Amino acid sequence: MPKGQKRGNGEGGITKKPNGKYLARKAKQVGNELLRSSKTFDTRKDAQDWLKGQDQPAAAGTIGEWLDAWMEMRKPDISNKTYSHDKWRVDTHLKPRIGSTRLRDLTREKIVLMLAQMATDGQSDSERQKAGAVLRNALGSAVAFSRIPVNPMAELKLPNPKRDEKRAMLPDQCVAFLTAAESLHQLGYAFRLWLDAGLRPAEMFALCWDDFHPDKSEIKVSGAQDGVTNERKDTKTGKVRTIELAPSTVAAMLAARPPLWTGKLVMPDSRGGAWWQSNFLRSPFGPIRKKADLEWVTPYTMRHTMATLLLRAHVPLKVVSERLGHADVMTTLKHYAHVMPGDQQRAAAVMEGFLNPPVKP
Repeated sequence: MPKGQKRGNGEGGITKKPNGKYLARKAKQVGNELLRSSKTFDTRKDAQDWLKGQDQPAAAGTIGEWLDAWMEMRKPDISNKTYSHDKWRVDTHLKPRIGSTRLRDLTREKIVLMLAQMATDGQSDSERQKAGAVLRNALGSAVAFSRIPVNPMAELKLPNPKRDEKRAMLPDQCVAFLTAAESLHQLGYAFRLWLDAGLRPAEMFALCWDDFHPDKSEIKVSGAQDGVTNERKDTKTGKVRTIELAPSTVAAMLAARPPLWTGKLVMPDSRGGAWWQSNFLRSPFGPIRKKADLEWVTPYTMRHTMATLLLRAHVPLKVVSERLGHADVMTTLKHYAHVMPGDQQRAAAVMEGFLNPPVKP
């Protein structure tokens, strides 16, 4: 290549290594990502032939094989967080469902059925959208590298996460849920704590017995469980908060606390470790909500229920916001203004008293 001339997209280069072999390298710009590939050869001619053949149709292989190769090509150019999250979705959602399908045999219909099956398995619209986006990008790269002629997801609309008003349990439904939890699972005390404290699911899964202080009737929320890596991380806001518990919750916790509790999780899985959310939804959460006839309930319903019941009981917004661990009261107001309709009525009644005071006798 002439000096000063810039390589075009898809062109490669050859470097002679100290051991006499030839390293051929090539990169392609696919969207916002630069995908690299390289291979070592005994002769320069073999390296040149490899570079020339890169744009020719190659053996497609399976979707699982391509996803693995695609993830490795992207790894040098994306953050560790993006890589781990995308890799988790590849291994958890995509490969188990369509990994054995030949890449050239993947159709739009099969993709739609896969996304529908994810919904049947309890995956949220948000998670289905993210998994679909990963697959769409992988297939776009497969087109760029001439593994397939077209992307079957090019015009496919992904699930749109719904932002409905948060649904909460009524007081009698709370009783039914806790009764079912205590009758079906030894972690009944933990569900009582969850409903009382209104923790995020990730915070509940990371809570340790060391965070429980019965002498003060409180828990300290200092961490959360990463849903992708299953490792402990900071809370969503990065702050530590303290939540005071109801006396019945403290009593249930004390009765359930193991003799050697230091360093142990309050709500462990059967092996004593942290729950994977998919496993938790299957059991124990699924059977509990089924027995309570509350199959619409999700792990986040525990949090929404606590906030809704307290706000409807006229507990100050600032107190509820601190309990939820929101960054500020405006966040709480944005999410829960709809559960405080009585406030407007009370405000109108107060103003009526000012504007139309009763006539003095």
